[in-house]
Amino acid sequence: MKETGMSQGQQRRRRMPQGVAAMVAASVATLPGPMAMGGAGILAGMAISRAEAADMAAEVGFDIPAQPLAGALGAFGRQAGLQVSADTAVTRGVESRGLQGRMTPAAGLAQLLAGTPVTGSITPDGVVVLQRLAGEGATVLDPLQVGAVRTAEVATGPVTGYVATRTATATKTDTPLLETPQSVSVVTRDQMSARAVTTEGEALAYTAGVRVGGRAGGIMPGGDNIQVRGFGGDGTYGASSNEYLDGIKVGGANFAVGGFEPYMFERIEVLKGPASVLYGQNTPGGIVNRVSKTPSDQAMNEVMLRGGSFGRHEAGADIGGRLVEDGRLAFRVAGLMMESDKQVDGIDQERTAIAPSLTWRAGDDTTLTLLGSWQRDDVDGGFSNMLPIVGTLKDAPYGKLPRSFYAGDTDYGHWDRDLYTLGYQFEHRFDDAITFRQNARYIANRLDFATVYIKELKSDGVTLDRNAFAARESSDVYVVDNQVQIDGTTGPLDHTLLAGVEYRRHDSDTIRRFAQVTPITLPQGGNATFAGEPAIYQNLETRRNQWGLYAQDQIRMGGWIVNLGGRYDRADSRVKDRRTPGETSQDDEAFTSRIGLGYAFDMGLTPYLSYSESFEPQSGTTPTGAAFKPSRGTQYEAGLKYQPPGWNAMFTASVFQITQTNVPKSLGTGQGYRQIGEVTNKGLELEAVASLASGWDVQAGFTWLDSEVTKSTELDLHHRPTMVPEVTAALWTRYTFQAGFAEGLGLGAGVRYVGSTYGNDTNTLKVPSYTLYDAAVSYDLGRASPALTGVELAVNASNLFDETYVSGCEVDRQCYWGQGRTVLGTLKYKW
Repeated sequence: MKETGMSQGQQRRRRMPQGVAAMVAASVATLPGPMAMGGAGILAGMAISRAEAADMAAEVGFDIPAQPLAGALGAFGRQAGLQVSADTAVTRGVESRGLQGRMTPAAGLAQLLAGTPVTGSITPDGVVVLQRLAGEGATVLDPLQVGAVRTAEVATGPVTGYVATRTATATKTDTPLLETPQSVSVVTRDQMSARAVTTEGEALAYTAGVRVGGRAGGIMPGGDNIQVRGFGGDGTYGASSNEYLDGIKVGGANFAVGGFEPYMFERIEVLKGPASVLYGQNTPGGIVNRVSKTPSDQAMNEVMLRGGSFGRHEAGADIGGRLVEDGRLAFRVAGLMMESDKQVDGIDQERTAIAPSLTWRAGDDTTLTLLGSWQRDDVDGGFSNMLPIVGTLKDAPYGKLPRSFYAGDTDYGHWDRDLYTLGYQFEHRFDDAITFRQNARYIANRLDFATVYIKELKSDGVTLDRNAFAARESSDVYVVDNQVQIDGTTGPLDHTLLAGVEYRRHDSDTIRRFAQVTPITLPQGGNATFAGEPAIYQNLETRRNQWGLYAQDQIRMGGWIVNLGGRYDRADSRVKDRRTPGETSQDDEAFTSRIGLGYAFDMGLTPYLSYSESFEPQSGTTPTGAAFKPSRGTQYEAGLKYQPPGWNAMFTASVFQITQTNVPKSLGTGQGYRQIGEVTNKGLELEAVASLASGWDVQAGFTWLDSEVTKSTELDLHHRPTMVPEVTAALWTRYTFQAGFAEGLGLGAGVRYVGSTYGNDTNTLKVPSYTLYDAAVSYDLGRASPALTGVELAVNASNLFDETYVSGCEVDRQCYWGQGRTVLGTLKYKW
């Protein structure tokens, strides 16, 4: 049964011991041969815990329309909080009248089956038993035991379908989304699988308030330029400073920051607005938190083969389950290998990634999870597709450059990176009131990178000057986050009090080279001629430390929700220039706060108000040598969250205003950064996700964003920042046939709109809007033959009609072609 409508205080009073409340071990096996005959087949029943079985007596709200019985049973399982699967021999050709109202699962099952030739019951162990009459008489075919496992969603665990109801990203506690007075979007594993995402940018492409792929259409191996509410995502080669892994900021030397393989993640969550009260220094637009796949004591196994456009072929596996019979030791290993060319000529990429994890339940109250990962990216030939404005956005004497044109050097260019992570998540519950958690992570990046890129197009419109750039970067991040959670009451108030101490150390070393190289005459490309190895212009050793002390109180009184939080941070940095030698230092401190207020109505509606702040020290100097000042951000937000009773759906609407001071801005590749005075972003976001009983899955988002430079001494004053669209909108929908001749067939379609942007500070260079269409078709082969149970075949297409568009322009001289049509075929087997 869903518990999102309960207060945290009510959940504490109902809380089961850890280890009992953990996911119950279950496996389903189809038995072939004579036992599968007679039109019924047998699936192994799955027991649930005694505590969960007792919950079967609680009433649940049902809203299931009349439809084929197979779909009605699926809706019954989702709304009752059960995983239900039935053999087609029992449900084939049977219509259900539907089910409405509040009642126990047993009563609901009886009403759902009323008037059909199928009868059913729920055993004391929580197993649904269905029987189908052979005719109007009393002859009964073999009973079918249907797996029914009580599945209480947890904030970092898997989600069935598109709709997550809980999150830990916003509060660092397991909290219902309806009780979180700030906007949060969750992209589930089922969403990523349905759209066959291969990058984090693709995973977030339908999320309100998020823009990805402004540079190079999302093909940069350094990341996906993830921009949240108009902030972040400004790294030249894809890096974004707003990226987190299991609540730990990723960091990096500069280029070596993002670009994680999304197959390693259970969900990707976006907390919108400032989040310094829990996470320390970050950008005010919000954070993107990747939640790793972790072990379960249920067997979870998948192998995957994929191939498609640009010669892409990959293989992946996700294997896990118990290591010992009692489930106290469980493991999981996710891994992937991929090779692919790119839409830019002469460039190919290889990726290898693996993420093992191990969970030890040392008792009902103590859990330790070890997590590690390794990812290797090799890109030969370079990858940057920045091109001049004339030849992309504007016509050149020769027309337009093709999307496959590469202005760089395929011999000199390369991107070779190793990304390592190692850490643990420890939790011990002293009693029903006090829980201690410690999360630690080590993240290492090693990058060797070189490219030739455009400098300037001469007045003849065909001579393109170029520069060579190379970097060797290493980055080591060490983070330890200690938390104490206290659940209790004071009079009529329920409290979830969180106090934490976080330490973060970030060491990085950077060597950068630069040289001017031979130009090319467009539309012809060509490799460069080097007079010698490009000269070193930067050789830095950087050491950063941050200490943070934070506290948060989540208060509930009846329907009222109050969230109060504050954090004090100290940060220092030491930058040593090995060429001088010289050293600069910077020390910053800040206090940030967050206040949220909401009211959760019984009807599933929660209006809320919130105020939050951010703090972000800025390492480096201006072109004149002055140290950057810390950036500060504030947000005011008001919104509505609605989860209709009996619907597996979530609707969110929010309005906000964010102001950021001392905003860093790139002067172009290799030219450094400057700080402008102030940027103010005002906006409206609408978002909906649903996995409906009839087989429909929906994800939709709309964003209107008014972004303006409100203080500056330069030409950008009162203009819109570059590459920030005013309107973005997206809709993805998928229908899976529940019965009939097409049972198991899934059809999906999506549309993405990105409004016009500007490519210079004065807003005189306008980049047109564009609309892209996506599509998918899948088939569960197990519906056609029991021997193929668990096998699924899918074909996905992005930019279905192969729209040619400019994804963005910047610094009044360079633009990027967007990604063309990509078609992928995927074969999966799950057991």
